[in-house]
Amino acid sequence: MDFNHINKALSEEQASALKKLFGFYHKQYWCYKKMFKKFKKLDLALKLSSVVLTTSGVVVGTITLNPIILACLSGVGVFLQTCTNHITLTKKIEACRYAFQSYLKLINKIKLSLRSGEVDSFLERELAMIDDLVAESSPPLSDRIVKLYSKQFL
Repeated sequence: MDFNHINKALSEEQASALKKLFGFYHKQYWCYKKMFKKFKKLDLALKLSSVVLTTSGVVVGTITLNPIILACLSGVGVFLQTCTNHITLTKKIEACRYAFQSYLKLINKIKLSLRSGEVDSFLERELAMIDDLVAESSPPLSDRIVKLYSKQFL
């Protein structure tokens, strides 16, 4: 990644360390944002499918007066609704949102340090603290998304 506006007060070691940290946290940010979008789409698709199948089963079953169609379509809709409730995608969505927003804040702090030339000792502790919090509360990154990041950025 190319960086413009790196302060001359930073030594080469400090600048390269901040660039490596930026690269690592950008990867985390991008991957969690992709997972957030994926979980959100999956949750919406499951909820919409269950509603459409249930209502279409009721409508078609009452029009045709065929209880088999009613049972099949409505049963699949109720099954999808149960799966949606059991998977608890909303918790994963919120965890991924917290992760990518936290990593975005860290990326902004690293950029600020690169531009201002001030590297405080609190930055390293804050990076580790937020990294630990995200690791505890968020789902692990999938290999497919990490490979997609490597393909797009490396």
